[in-house]
Amino acid sequence: MLLSTRAIEILPEEPIAQDLVDICVYGVNLQVLSSGSFSPEYQSFTTLAEAVLAAIETNPEPAANDLTRVENMNPRLVVFALMVLVPVLAGAEGERDLRTVIDWSNWDAILGSHVVDGRVDYDAIGSDPGFTATVADIASADLEGSSPDSVLVFYINTYNVLAVDGILNGRSPRSSLGKLRFFYRDKYTVAGEALSLHALENQRIRTPGEPRIHFAIVCASASCPPLRSEAYVPHGLDAQLDDNARRFINDPAKNSFEIENSVANVSKIFKWFSEDFEGAAGDVQRYIADYVDDDRLATSLREGRFRLRYLDYDWSLNGTFSRAKR
Repeated sequence: MLLSTRAIEILPEEPIAQDLVDICVYGVNLQVLSSGSFSPEYQSFTTLAEAVLAAIETNPEPAANDLTRVENMNPRLVVFALMVLVPVLAGAEGERDLRTVIDWSNWDAILGSHVVDGRVDYDAIGSDPGFTATVADIASADLEGSSPDSVLVFYINTYNVLAVDGILNGRSPRSSLGKLRFFYRDKYTVAGEALSLHALENQRIRTPGEPRIHFAIVCASASCPPLRSEAYVPHGLDAQLDDNARRFINDPAKNSFEIENSVANVSKIFKWFSEDFEGAAGDVQRYIADYVDDDRLATSLREGRFRLRYLDYDWSLNGTFSRAKR
């Protein structure tokens, strides 16, 4: 983040700019003194310093160890500096939240290696030591102090990991009894809590006003949205959710539209969670209209011209597994 043009304009003279540089240096030194190392998150201090210097077209050498000058600075200047720095540091903390909650690198590598176009190689995942490590990390995670997006990312990734874990442990949602075990009876340790997949979805993930989560959580079934070949991350969550919704709604295997008959053949996800989609867009058709690629189709949906026909849900496995229940 660079200092804004407006902020530069209100800096009256070079000495104050140099004071800002000193504040930046002071922040870096405090971090080094407290932790014994230089964290990448604190690069924002030096970035701000460089921006100030570039703006006044000078390049003095700041005194790295001169912390005493900060004590004599104008308090209003310090407030100004903090107004600029706090958003930068808050963004850095947001990134650090994810790493504090859990390191998703194992899960991301697993998805990149063993999920292709939504098809899951369960045997390969089951033999990957990174998967066992991820399940253990989920159990011991600490969510305290995490940002809302980091928490939502944690629960979405966790749902998908544990759905895979259920399959690897011989569960399947294909039958009525299988659904009871898979979604309700089996409990997993999630950040110290015992939660079922049903509880994860309905008590942790279904954020009011965010129906796109229904295209992110995957219950290991063919009619589910495809499992992404990457983990969810806070800084990219909105784009990932939007991409999921657009891909799912425009996938003719999941949703198709008979324009001449005014019939929309849509996933039962839109029936089961209709209140979420209605809450976001007024009704299901208008919600779908926001994501279909065909502009004429979108207009017809917004005008409510279609009759919704909900497709049978295919509970067969969304990949391959040598020990899959049939």
